[in-house]
Amino acid sequence: MNRTRWLYPLSALLLLGAAPLDALARIKLTTLPVRERVEIQLDHPQLALVEEERIVPLVKGVNQVDFSWANTRIDPDTLVLRILPPPADQPLDAKVLSVSYPPNENALVWAVAASTSGAARVRISYVLGRLSKDFHYRAVADHDEKTLNLAQYLRVNNNANEAYDAAEFWAGVGDRFGKPLGLNETKEVQLGRFAAVPVRKTYTTHPVEFGYLDRAQDKLNVPMHYVFKNAGGELGKEPLPEGKARIFQEDGKGGTAFLGEDRGKFTPPDDELKLYLGLARDIAVRRTVDRNER
Repeated sequence: MNRTRWLYPLSALLLLGAAPLDALARIKLTTLPVRERVEIQLDHPQLALVEEERIVPLVKGVNQVDFSWANTRIDPDTLVLRILPPPADQPLDAKVLSVSYPPNENALVWAVAASTSGAARVRISYVLGRLSKDFHYRAVADHDEKTLNLAQYLRVNNNANEAYDAAEFWAGVGDRFGKPLGLNETKEVQLGRFAAVPVRKTYTTHPVEFGYLDRAQDKLNVPMHYVFKNAGGELGKEPLPEGKARIFQEDGKGGTAFLGEDRGKFTPPDDELKLYLGLARDIAVRRTVDRNER
């Protein structure tokens, strides 16, 4: 029986052993197969799904593929091994027979049957903890506050104690992108940019919801918002995930003025997103009561 041991981190080794002599009499210790492909899916709010592909040598008969990890935030209950179809010129038929968990180890063992000796491409998937993401935005309104330019960013935080020399990421929105991701590294990319988005500025008062600026004089708070619709052109093809938005306005002199920041809510296509700008200081609204009816 052929026993293949995969260890994390990548300094570990691949062990082939404990097999019939006619199958593996000369098999020796070899280095861990490198990852041929890695995809990290971040579309779930709390979890990261990792899929990696490797080329694994198999011998005819039953092989043991031993997958181990140390100090890595892999959820062992989510580990799945799949044998991918071989090339047309390589008639290797392999399938997973069973999985077992060695006691007192961060490891599991798949029993894999192979019709002949050869290299098989396998795909391993698992949920990885402490690999998180957050979205944020930069909104720049033009000087007359009729349109704004919106940039969408994704920040990936890797505290999973695992590094990926090359990986393809997908955040559930935007295009897939390839980046390396090191230990304890934070990576940021721009996912989208939307120009000349129609926007309107609103002034709102409500004594219960927003309260009073001066209760003694019945002066109400007047919060200001930029409101725009997730629709039109590239905008509106996908939801806008929740995230912090930093808001600016062109000053008419080639620069921008910082207006504030807000946390934008999840906004499906065709819905409106409202960004808080602060309280109006040049507008006074007084609440008066004409009569009370009982």
